[in-house]
Amino acid sequence: MERLVAPTAPSLTTFAWMAQRYEIEMKAAAEFLSPLDHSTHVLRLQYEMYILDG
Repeated sequence: MERLVAPTAPSLTTFAWMAQRYEIEMKAAAEFLSPLDHSTHVLRLQYEMYILDG
């Protein structure tokens, strides 16, 4: 008899990564809409993406 197995839920690490990625993307969108100190923001966002993506 075949058993139905529920798919595994995403780990908390996955949710944390998704939340961090979303936050970085929102910062990038805000910077795009209101570029105050563009070069500093771009470098900071690039660094955050580098750290997050490993």
